[in-house]
Amino acid sequence: MEDSIEDAAVVACMDLRGRRFDDMKEDQYHFFPRQHPDLGWAIMDPEGTDPTTQVMVHYAYELVDKNRWLEDQLKAQEATLKRYRQVIDEQRVCLNLPRIYEELPHEFHP
Repeated sequence: MEDSIEDAAVVACMDLRGRRFDDMKEDQYHFFPRQHPDLGWAIMDPEGTDPTTQVMVHYAYELVDKNRWLEDQLKAQEATLKRYRQVIDEQRVCLNLPRIYEELPHEFHP
């Protein structure tokens, strides 16, 4: 079992790289995920290839989509936690208690 989405993507890419069929002999990286300037992460469409290559390419697409979804969820959770901390601190001030999430000035001493 892979430890992370990055590990799973590497395993999928290495497995795909090992499958050098006739349509991949000229460019072994033809179906690898790559960063496209307009599309973000993109993969060439595997038309006319064997079913295993098609499945691996679609699996890589799915991994990238899930990774984006997880990043969005983490950003939303971070914003929610920030709001909760602010509300808790405001309630503590109303009760004449010190803030617990307030960031204090800190000087770094090497």
